[in-house]
Amino acid sequence: MNKEEKEFTLDADKLSNLFDQDKIHDLQEGTDVSQSLYELQNDYEGVKGVIASLRSDVNNGIHAESDLDERKKHFGENKDKPRKIKTLWELILENFEDCILKILVVAAIFNTIIGIWKDGWTHGWIDGASIFIAIIIIVSVTAGNNYVKEKQFQELQSKQDVANVVVVRDGQILTLDSKELVVGDICLIAAQGKESQTIAADCILVSGTDLTCDEAQLTGEPEPMRKDAVTDENYNSNISPFVLKGSLINTGEAKVVVAAVGKYTRAGRAERIMDLEGGLTPL
Repeated sequence: MNKEEKEFTLDADKLSNLFDQDKIHDLQEGTDVSQSLYELQNDYEGVKGVIASLRSDVNNGIHAESDLDERKKHFGENKDKPRKIKTLWELILENFEDCILKILVVAAIFNTIIGIWKDGWTHGWIDGASIFIAIIIIVSVTAGNNYVKEKQFQELQSKQDVANVVVVRDGQILTLDSKELVVGDICLIAAQGKESQTIAADCILVSGTDLTCDEAQLTGEPEPMRKDAVTDENYNSNISPFVLKGSLINTGEAKVVVAAVGKYTRAGRAERIMDLEGGLTPL
């Protein structure tokens, strides 16, 4: 494959904008359809145009062996940012927020000063040093235990983020770790009995039957949202072919194309907005 064939006509940010909350819900000026749906049909020539621009195929998927690395480099990887944990130093300082520990520190200082003043340097420091040693033991054990718990929670969360997805690559149906998804992958999704399948990336519906998704965690919408593949016949009905990462499949089954992964998904962008210096929120 030559250099020209390796260049994609779409970029990660441009595709990611299709899943912007305002654009999905606000109508395009002069039309009865959302801005995202309007752009999908008019700027991208529909989902088939997106798939063609991503050098994928509705039936055969991507050519896995030839350009997986190129896709990850161009569109990003489907990996969430690891949960930030407190450093050991932060946990040590946190211990000193305890009123009892503050009293012990003050007591140790006063005992040392008074002891040295009364008994001199030879023996006067012993009582104060004993309290300091007790403080060091308490802080070390507490901070150490909390740090271990923080690490365990981080590992547990990373395991929970891992899920299996069914994709079509080189004409074969494969089951992969969700972290291996790339933009352009054709995925097969379906409701799985009592356990709802979680969508692993932002996708556009290619075809489907009675697909509804629970987006409450993302949008606050309590009712399941119906998803339909856009056609010339239903376009003016302002249907929604956009399936968001983190939403749950309530009913139905569908074939979707992955359009945004990792930090470029709607959930990933929200995380980046919240991750401001100093811990400040957008408000």
